[in-house]
Amino acid sequence: MPLLCLAAALATTGATASPTVAFTNLKAGQKFTNAAFTVTGTAAGSAGISNVLFSLNQGAWNGATGGSPWTNWSADVAWIPGTNTFSATAVDNTGKFSATNTVKVFYSVTAALTVVINGNGTVSPNDNGKQLVIGNSYSMKATAGSGTKKGYGFRNWTDGNNKVLTTAATVTFLMASNLTLAANFGYLGKPTIAVTTTTTNSDGYPADYVIHGTASGSVAVTNVYYQLNGSLWTNASSSNHWATWAAPVRLAPGGNTFNAYAVNASNNASATVVVNLVYNSAPASLAGQSAVVTDSSNAPLFTVALGKTTFSQASRDPNYVNGVGTYTYTPNGGGGTLRFRYTAPPSIVNSAQNFRMAFFTPSYAQVGITNSARTNSGYMQFTTASNLAPAKVAGKLIWSGGSQGDGSGTLYQTSTYTSTDLLSGETNSGSYTYATYSPVGALFKLTGTNGTAYVIATFKATNYGAYAESDYTATGQTNGTDTGWFIVDTQVPGGDAPLTVSNQNLQVSAVDGSFNVQFGADTYGQDSLNTNFDNAVGNYTYDRAATNIGQLNLTATEPPDLAGTNSAARLIFVAPNIGLFTNNDGTLSSFVMTAATNYAPASITNLYLPIGFYANIHFTNDGSFVYTVYNNPFFPNTYSGNYTCTNFSPGTAMVQLSYLYSNTVVGVDWLQLNFKNTNSGNIFWSQYDTNGDYVDIYFRGAFSSQ
Repeated sequence: MPLLCLAAALATTGATASPTVAFTNLKAGQKFTNAAFTVTGTAAGSAGISNVLFSLNQGAWNGATGGSPWTNWSADVAWIPGTNTFSATAVDNTGKFSATNTVKVFYSVTAALTVVINGNGTVSPNDNGKQLVIGNSYSMKATAGSGTKKGYGFRNWTDGNNKVLTTAATVTFLMASNLTLAANFGYLGKPTIAVTTTTTNSDGYPADYVIHGTASGSVAVTNVYYQLNGSLWTNASSSNHWATWAAPVRLAPGGNTFNAYAVNASNNASATVVVNLVYNSAPASLAGQSAVVTDSSNAPLFTVALGKTTFSQASRDPNYVNGVGTYTYTPNGGGGTLRFRYTAPPSIVNSAQNFRMAFFTPSYAQVGITNSARTNSGYMQFTTASNLAPAKVAGKLIWSGGSQGDGSGTLYQTSTYTSTDLLSGETNSGSYTYATYSPVGALFKLTGTNGTAYVIATFKATNYGAYAESDYTATGQTNGTDTGWFIVDTQVPGGDAPLTVSNQNLQVSAVDGSFNVQFGADTYGQDSLNTNFDNAVGNYTYDRAATNIGQLNLTATEPPDLAGTNSAARLIFVAPNIGLFTNNDGTLSSFVMTAATNYAPASITNLYLPIGFYANIHFTNDGSFVYTVYNNPFFPNTYSGNYTCTNFSPGTAMVQLSYLYSNTVVGVDWLQLNFKNTNSGNIFWSQYDTNGDYVDIYFRGAFSSQ
C-alpha cells in the first residue's frame, strides 16, 4: 500500500505489535564439536521485517543474511572454546525492535593435559596425556606414596612456570591448551629466619642502613628475600651460605616496615619476619646550627642561626626580616616544627614565623614557611655553626660601612660607646647593650641623644661580618634603615699600614660591585668586570699618612678617554692586609691586600689570543699583529697592523693596536690584559678612531692565551 494509505491505516487501527524472532537450529545448552556453524531462524511482524541483527559473545551487532519478507534468515558464526552466547533481534518497517532472543551453547575443544609427579607420591585420577575439554573444570588429588619418611610428604601443586597453585592435596583447575600441572612431594620442613642488628651504611648518606640477620634449616637455605615499605622483593647478600645475611636499605623519615623470608633447597619458604624501624631523621636539637632557607626553586631567602633557645635571622630579601628572638623546636620522627617569635627590632616584636619540617636527612629538610605576610614552601640546609660572635664587645673598636656610602668607627666601653664618622669626623656617643642570640648572631642596641639604633650583626668570622640596622627616634618613631658590613679591631688601631704597596694587589669590595688595583714600582693597573668601575693603567703615589692610614693617588694615562683623570683614596688598615677604603666620592668600601704574582709576560711576541668564540689575535715577532674575525667560518675577516705592549704591574699589560690600510693608520685600539695566571685572565678592549676619539667598548670578559 502507498505510504499515505499506510499512515492512514495506522492512525485508524493504532500502534502495531512488536516483531518476533526465533531460532530454527539452535537451542540452549546445545553442544558443538566444530567451530564453524550457520544459525538459521525466522522473523515475523504485522508491519513487515526490515532487518535481523545478531551478536556473538556480547560483541558487535551485525546484519543477518535474508531477504524480504525475512521469513527465514541465517548467520555464520565461529564458536570459541567453552560457553558461547548468541543473541538476535528483528526490526520491523516502522523501526520497532523485537525482544532479544538469547541462547547459550557450548563448543567443546579438547587438549592433552600434562601431569608431572615430583617425588614419592601419586595423583588420582591421573589425567596425564588425556584429552580434556578446554574450559571445563576438573580436579585431581595428590597422595604421598608408601614408605614416605617422617617429615616428608605432599608439598604443593605448581604450574608449568613453577608457580604455586595450592598447598592443598586437591587441585581444581579449568582445562586450557598446553596446561601442565606438577604434584610436588618432598621435605616439608621450613627454614627459620631472624633479624639481628641494624648498622649504618658506610656510604655517608644518613638514611642508608644495613639490616643483618640469620637463616637456617635442616635442608640448606638457598636464598633470603627482603622488602622495605612494600617495595619489590630483593635478594639479600651472604658470604657464608646464608648463615648470616645483609640487606642494604634507605629508610624513609619516620616509621618503616621491613619484611624478609628465607627459602630452602626444597623450595619451602620460612615465615615472613616483620621488623618495624623508626628513622629519626629529625635531629633531637637544632641548637648550634645555622641554616640557609631557600624557596621551592632553591633560591635563597634568608639565613638563620640558633642558640639554645634564641635565634638570629638575616636576609637581603625585603619580604623577610632581619631580627632576633626566641624559638621552640619539636622533633617528631622524620619531621618537626620550628617556631620563631621575634623580640627585636621593635617593628617586628611579637611577630612570628613557623616552619613545618620534613627531614630528608638530619641536615636537610623540606619546609613549609608561614609568617604574618605569606605562606611559602622551600628547604633548609643545616650546618654546624662556629662560635664567631664574641661574648662581649667592651674594649673593641668596630669599623662599619653601610649602603649609604658612609661609615664609622665605634669604640665600646663597659656600657657606653663613642662613634666617629669616618668621612666628616663627627662624633656621637651614648649607652649600649649587646647580647648574642646564636653562635653567629648578636644584637647591638645603641641609645643616644637622637634615638636608638637596633643593629643585627651576623659574624662571618671572629673579626668581621654583615649588619642590618633599624633606627628609631627618641619618641620611638622609625627613622630609616641601613645594611652593610663591619670589622672588629683592637681598641687602639695602628702600625698596620705598609710603607709601600709595590707588587701588591688591592681587591676592593664596594656596595655596587668590586674592582682590583695592582701596583708595580710606580705604575698601576686597575681592572673590573663590573661596569660601575673603570679599567685603566697609569701612575700612582702612596704615602703612609699615619701608622694605620695609607694615602693613595692614582693618575690614569691609558686608554685615551681616561688619560689624566685622578682619584685619591684613603686606606684605613684594621689588620695588616684588610681595612676600609674611601675615595673622592665619599663612599666607603672594604679591601683585602695580597702579594701580586708576576703573571704578565715580559713580551707578547708570538702570543695567540682567542677572543670569545668568534675572533683571535696573533702578535708576531716583528711588532705586527693579525686580527681575525670569524663572522663566516669559510670567509673570515682579517685585519692587521702594528702593536706596542707595556707592563704596568706584575699582572697588567696594556697593548696598543694601530690598524694599517695601504701603510696608513686607520684606527687605534687599546687592549688591557689583566693576567690572573700565566695564560689567562680578563681583557678590556677599547676602540678609538684615527683622531683618538673614543668609539666604544669592543670586548669585556675573559681570555685564555695559547
